[in-house]
Amino acid sequence: PLHGRDLRILQLPDDSSIGISDSSVVSTRRERRSAFCICIFCIYIGIALHRFCNDLIWSTFEGYGPSGVAIMCDILTDNRNRTAGEIRKIFEVCGGSLGSTGCVSYLFSYKGLFLVPRISATEEQLMEVALEAGADDILTGDEYFEITCEPRVFEDVRKALEDARIVTETAETRHLPSTTVELDAESARKMIRLRDLMDENDDVQNIYANDIIPESILNEES
Repeated sequence: PLHGRDLRILQLPDDSSIGISDSSVVSTRRERRSAFCICIFCIYIGIALHRFCNDLIWSTFEGYGPSGVAIMCDILTDNRNRTAGEIRKIFEVCGGSLGSTGCVSYLFSYKGLFLVPRISATEEQLMEVALEAGADDILTGDEYFEITCEPRVFEDVRKALEDARIVTETAETRHLPSTTVELDAESARKMIRLRDLMDENDDVQNIYANDIIPESILNEES
């Protein structure tokens, strides 16, 4: 039998009983209070996140970089006017200008892009696998094969490459330029600075441009 005023009897569904102390009851109450406080905290966090996310605006800014390079920037911001001012300043200090909506977007196409190291597959393999899966084109570079496709078949091409055990270094959907601008040394350095400043801005999510920077300038920067 259980004795002492510090013990109580807990009746269980199967009519058995166990003894628990007052300290256990107090501990259970404290745990319930803690759990309740955590739930309330999570609710407030959820409300705050919901309001914050509703305040965010997804937008695309377009403009011209040094030597007329076409540039598009995906922006996620809670204050479009503030961000527009910051992006305009970046364009201007790097020899470019912020343009209006549609001023350069016609120079880009939204595509699926895969970069496959040349050591990972042969062109014949890629033609058999990727083109069969719906890819549009395969370009051969010095180090990579570049595969492009429509966004709607991106997953089909990705899975086909994966099933064939062909390694991809890049697999993404993005805006690809239809024309390019080869830059001289001075313009190339300005363009590199523009990209760096864009990367430093927390509101900038993606940058697309049709510039070609000389290898010698890229080596300088690295």
